[in-house]
Amino acid sequence: MSWELKGTNVLHIYAQDAWHQEAYIVGNKEGLLELRNAIDEALKSKEAVAHVFPTDGEG
Repeated sequence: MSWELKGTNVLHIYAQDAWHQEAYIVGNKEGLLELRNAIDEALKSKEAVAHVFPTDGEG
């Protein structure tokens, strides 16, 4: 899969399988910036939405 989908906000969060394992956030630059903007907005106004597409090939 190409991560260089220009103009497409690609982002996927892989949850941990157990409490002691790592979780991962994977995405292209556009998707990661969209997530950062949503986090910044949520810190200001207590809620936000990120418009991204998953990287797992679903939907």
